[in-house]
Amino acid sequence: MIAGVVAGSFDHVREVQRRVITLGTCLDPHAAYLVWRGLQTFELRLSRANATARELALALAQRDDVLRVRHPSLPGYERAEVAERVLRRDADQLRSGAMVSFTVAGGDERALRVMRRLEIGCEATSLGGVETLVSTPFNSSHFSLTPAERRAARIDDGMIRVSCGVEPVDALVEDFRRALDATA
Repeated sequence: MIAGVVAGSFDHVREVQRRVITLGTCLDPHAAYLVWRGLQTFELRLSRANATARELALALAQRDDVLRVRHPSLPGYERAEVAERVLRRDADQLRSGAMVSFTVAGGDERALRVMRRLEIGCEATSLGGVETLVSTPFNSSHFSLTPAERRAARIDDGMIRVSCGVEPVDALVEDFRRALDATA
């Protein structure tokens, strides 16, 4: 669900309230309860997903058939200065996010086969919750672009995007290892 908060002057909030009443964009009580319930464990889920993404990125970066891994926790990350500026830190560890992008040798066709061999990661064009979601941009978020336009947007042939969930990291890494090995 999508929800938000309106904050501002009394006049501003009153104008937004008028539009909410007119357009009917207010959450129903059950949806509001679900948002509230989810927020109670959000910090725990986010911390776990961040840690899982770091471990998955490290494991993928060690494979010869993975051409590139993009994750802010990796040494040599091409946008490290941006990550340092915008991401928060937990103690000494940069909160590097739950998203990992990686590019497999073999292009888009192999990427699709890898994604569809996963048993834990689920094919979906969304950001995850507690489950790990995986997509290939060429046939989901960026399907309307030509291959040249995708490359110009830094979307490599063979790219897989992963929104890490809270599954046991060892099981998730093994799931990706099996899928990559099976499609080599």
